[in-house]
Amino acid sequence: MSDVENLESFNGGGPAREGHEQSFEQFQEEQRKTQQALAQLWKEEGKVKAQDDKLAKIIVRFLNDPANTHLFLLIARVVAQNVPSEFIIAILSLIDEGAQVEIQNFLAAPAEKNEAKLEFSPPPSQALALRSSTNFSALPAEDKVRIDQWIQKLQLVALKMPYRVLDTVAFKPRGAAERQISPAVWQFASIVLRDFLNKRHATIDFALLQDFIQLALVEIIKNTETFLAQQKTLPNKS
Repeated sequence: MSDVENLESFNGGGPAREGHEQSFEQFQEEQRKTQQALAQLWKEEGKVKAQDDKLAKIIVRFLNDPANTHLFLLIARVVAQNVPSEFIIAILSLIDEGAQVEIQNFLAAPAEKNEAKLEFSPPPSQALALRSSTNFSALPAEDKVRIDQWIQKLQLVALKMPYRVLDTVAFKPRGAAERQISPAVWQFASIVLRDFLNKRHATIDFALLQDFIQLALVEIIKNTETFLAQQKTLPNKS
């Protein structure tokens, strides 16, 4: 079964789903186990510290909504891959107000001493060009702006913690010249974008959404590598 098929099996997981055999009490128990599983993943990956604990609570609150449980599998996978919680929250910010506020606060916070100075302007995104040349162009202007801002936030988060993003969001197979995007991160972001469009009653072929996200993430990684290469004195890992 593919990742997408696995994810789709979580859709409509609430107790009101027609033909659902589980009682409401059983559903609540599943939700409790979901929260415990995510918390355990954080502990296993050594992520229990003040900021990550706060971000973990945002994710748990998000998953506590039955409408969002279809994202649990991929969120669990990206957590297990040590993807920075800030980057996970940035992906969720497209469809969750709490995550959006938290990422705004994160980006507005003063840089720590060991952070590289953010003096880098990424080039125009080819992913956004792809969007304008396809049926993305039929979306309302407000939705297109939201998507643009979302991609820009992902880039800014990556630039603020470049080493951690490069080590987890992408990987370099042995002997490969370039990094490859983590399939879990790619699918996670694609599903979030699909959910955003579904809420606005916009239908775009999922394969096209995946292409868009793949290109956007590749550009984010390349821009982050360029950013580090331009630093005269590399800081300690963030």
